[in-house]
Amino acid sequence: ERHGVGIFHRADGGVEYCKYEKGASKGEGLSWSASRESAHKLEDGIKKMQISPEEAEKLAKDDFHLPVPEPTEVKDTSTAAVPIKSSGFLGSLFSTRKVGPDGKTLFKDNGEWGSYEGEFDAAGNRHGHGKMTYDSNNSYEGGFVDDKYGDKGIYHWSNGDEYEGSWKDGERSGIGIFRSADGSVNYSLFELGSNIKDGVGWSADRKTAHKTVWGKKKFEISLAMAEKVAKDKFDLPVPEPAKVLSTPAAPAAPLLPSVKNASFLGRLFSNRKVGADGKMEFKDHGDWGIYEGDVDADGNRQGRGKMTYDSTNSYEGGFMDDKFDGPNGTYCWQDGEEYEGSWKDGERH
Repeated sequence: ERHGVGIFHRADGGVEYCKYEKGASKGEGLSWSASRESAHKLEDGIKKMQISPEEAEKLAKDDFHLPVPEPTEVKDTSTAAVPIKSSGFLGSLFSTRKVGPDGKTLFKDNGEWGSYEGEFDAAGNRHGHGKMTYDSNNSYEGGFVDDKYGDKGIYHWSNGDEYEGSWKDGERSGIGIFRSADGSVNYSLFELGSNIKDGVGWSADRKTAHKTVWGKKKFEISLAMAEKVAKDKFDLPVPEPAKVLSTPAAPAAPLLPSVKNASFLGRLFSNRKVGADGKMEFKDHGDWGIYEGDVDADGNRQGRGKMTYDSTNSYEGGFMDDKFDGPNGTYCWQDGEEYEGSWKDGERH
């Protein structure tokens, strides 16, 4: 998360100074025009009132220990198509909407861009029943509340895996069923997107069953016990045996398209995969990219490094436990905007 004092350089030449806590702008900040001839005071990242350049200079020195940024010459980019961004500058960081080549609005959920068919509210947010079809060929169909997955819904992966269950605020919440492409099935309980308590799972032919704890397979249990857990805890019957088509054996096992956690829960929105060239790729805030820098013994990004994303955005700075972290990290957008400052747990801070 972004943490501490941060500097945001806009593509129009404007600059903003803010302080961050858990990734969000907190308290008073400053904003200058490209020429630095006008300045505004910010409150929680939102422009509030115009102030004199002299007052802005004093606040920059007293509150941020920084000088007034140098004036900027900005090239005319008015004809260029740009993604939709929220009114505050915070909307520039990891935006969730953009205009596609056909002029239609695309949406981004959990790092995946896609097109939407369904119901909207008066403000243009996805609300009600709808379907998202993503560029990755994954899809989600079900309820939306305030532009996020809500109520009941099914998420399909392009490899045949499927999650069906309850959602709240875009996260899995309540009873969920995970059906693997190999025919196996797991019942679990979720809270804020995380698996909680015990669950139960079956093999594809339903001839063996196992208990899961926090989403991980622990030990085999009897079919009678599995049926009782399914009924008492999940109010669900034992799933019907799967009909899995056999496939001819390949001469060699190819690299998996994505790195997944040992538990089946890792299949939801994984953050690593093996690229076409065999190199490991990482995903931050929904953007896949290549990493150059220090790693720890487990292969996690740790220390100083640089991420170059498929979107041509980039981040260079510190990493800790595989997330942006440290006093001096710079995130650059493809449209020329830039954020420089402190980070903690992957967010501005």
